[in-house]
Amino acid sequence: MSVANPLSIERERMARLARQMKIAEEYAAGEPLHKIKRRYGVAEATICNIARKFGLYKRYGTLAFVRKRVLELYKSGMKCKDIISETGVDRKTIWVIAR
Repeated sequence: MSVANPLSIERERMARLARQMKIAEEYAAGEPLHKIKRRYGVAEATICNIARKFGLYKRYGTLAFVRKRVLELYKSGMKCKDIISETGVDRKTIWVIAR
């Protein structure tokens, strides 16, 4: 039976913490959740847990200028998948804004 090397355990812990710090920094900078999820391969709940761990507040709602842009794109006839790519909002948000 092998015993784990304390240094490798500490390195792994530090690497995990550094990754969490990067996620928190991007979240705090306003990076859309779907981009953070894709970049780091984590769930939205994980991002929110990390943000909370670093004392960041949960982001609610969509900023007014993003809502305005989504509505402009939707009214122009742009497909939802293209609106999602450009603005970072999800499909449900588009429908809420468009109604």
